[in-house]
Amino acid sequence: LEPQHLKILLSCLQTSEDPSDRCRILVTIGNAAAFTVNQNLIREFEGIHIVARFLSDPEAQVRVQSLNALNNLCMNIPNQEQIKLYVPQVLELIEMSPVNSDLQLGALRLLTNLSVTDNHQHLLKKSVTLLLSLLVVSSEALQIQTLKVLVNLSSNPDMIDDIVQAQAPASVLLLFDERTAPQVLLRLLTFAGNLKAWRPSAQVADELRRKQDSLFRV
Repeated sequence: LEPQHLKILLSCLQTSEDPSDRCRILVTIGNAAAFTVNQNLIREFEGIHIVARFLSDPEAQVRVQSLNALNNLCMNIPNQEQIKLYVPQVLELIEMSPVNSDLQLGALRLLTNLSVTDNHQHLLKKSVTLLLSLLVVSSEALQIQTLKVLVNLSSNPDMIDDIVQAQAPASVLLLFDERTAPQVLLRLLTFAGNLKAWRPSAQVADELRRKQDSLFRV
């Protein structure tokens, strides 16, 4: 796509009243955003903020395509500085959407890309309990995507205090079983391995003694 084509797409997206048209435009923008040159152009045209507006679209499929487009745009480090502003909204989509829905999967894919580096992981500190709760109620595909985020977070020593203090369902332990899908178990063991070398400070140790339902206790 030429730069003028991207401008036209972004303009049409803002004026379209037909949900199916909005979906098609977002798919086209998302496909274009697979290329670095377009990632930069879309950012320069204020396209990230335009696409992100549709995270609150009344139509679920439009929200899904908005997430998918942002996911491709998130592969570009400068773009992440703008996309991080929408983390609270993305987390809300995970929490409020039906379990195993395309919305949850798309939101988790976006958070996976956003948490690959340490730059924005702190924005997910409060989401660990939500992520752990998804592990015990979701499908294999969603479990894998959730664990990708948790593995990213747990690879950062500065995040581990928050992870081990997060509330966790006791049934997480049941996933450590030979009947668990290999791809899930592999990531679960990686997550646990990242936590293994951690040692609490005196203050955190005191907090953990009071939190009976923390991941540390589980």
